[in-house]
Amino acid sequence: MVVASVLAVAVPPADALRPEGPIVSSVSPNTGQGAKNWAVLVRGGGFAPGAVLSFAGTGVTAQTTTFFGEDTLKALITVAPDAATGIRGATVTNPDGSSGTCEACFTVDSGPKPTSAVPSTGARGETLIVELSGSGFRFHGSVRFTSGVSVIAVRFRGDGELDVTISIAPGAAPGARDATVLNSADGGLGVCFGCFSVTP
Repeated sequence: MVVASVLAVAVPPADALRPEGPIVSSVSPNTGQGAKNWAVLVRGGGFAPGAVLSFAGTGVTAQTTTFFGEDTLKALITVAPDAATGIRGATVTNPDGSSGTCEACFTVDSGPKPTSAVPSTGARGETLIVELSGSGFRFHGSVRFTSGVSVIAVRFRGDGELDVTISIAPGAAPGARDATVLNSADGGLGVCFGCFSVTP
């Protein structure tokens, strides 16, 4: 005769298997400098409706945090142009006060800093290539000039140089123009004030 013994195994309730607080595993995109209302996705677990994203230090602010599920949040963040570069911890805090931090989930990098344009002048009605110099440029970045100067194409030549093909409207008012560089990868933005001028 074979006697089979049955052992009772206690199965914990589903709630007991969930983390006690939020766990942050990633922020994407995970870099930024000078960005305004830059959309990022926060992945992890244990998020609750009303959870809020924040960052360590100063200069990086989450303007809004939207709950997409217990493992996903979407936030709009702003990175000050003068924010110190380096790694920042990203923290999610639930309405009950519980929180979790990913210590190396976000990095403030060096934003674009355009400093000069060559040639620095162009005549009304002219189309020309302007070499924009500076630092912190990224591939697939964009450039815009103030009124009357349209950008036709941007060629990335390296971290410190962009070749920008521009067209100056025939009726553009003479005077100085600002050149703005936007890094699409991290939302970084930099301005060279008055570095190009339209001549009669």
